[in-house]
Amino acid sequence: MDLSTGSSSMSRSSGIVKKCDCGLPAKIFTSKTEKNPGRRFFGCQLYKDGGTDHCKYFKWVDQEEVKEWPRNALIQAVAENREKERVIEQLQITIVELRSDLEKHLEDSGKVIYRQRLIITLLAGLLVCVVGAYIFG
Repeated sequence: MDLSTGSSSMSRSSGIVKKCDCGLPAKIFTSKTEKNPGRRFFGCQLYKDGGTDHCKYFKWVDQEEVKEWPRNALIQAVAENREKERVIEQLQITIVELRSDLEKHLEDSGKVIYRQRLIITLLAGLLVCVVGAYIFG
C-alpha cells in the first residue's frame, strides 16, 4: 500500500489515544491506492523506519468517525473525476481531428481558388485577344 507521510502528532479518536500493537501511539497516514484514494488510517508510527519488521496495526479513521459514508463519497468523487477526465481526453482528440479536417479543407479551398484565378486570367487574356483581333483584324 502506498502511503503518504503521517501527521506529526499522534492521533485521538473519540478522545482515546489509539495505540498500535507495539504500544506506541498510532499515527495517521493517508492511502494513495486506487481502491482507497485519500482515505486516512491509523498505523504504527515506526512503519517507515521499520520496513516490514514493524507491527501490523491498521485501522481506518473513517470507520471510527462515520461508518462508510466518507469512503463511499470519496470513491464516487474519484469515479466522477475519472469519467470527466475521459470525456476531456475524448474532446481533445475530437479537437485535433477537427483541426486536421479544417486544415485539409483550407488547403483544398486554396487549390480551388488558385484554379479559379488561373481560369479568370486565361479568359481575360482570351477576351483581350478576341477584342484586339476584331478591332485590328
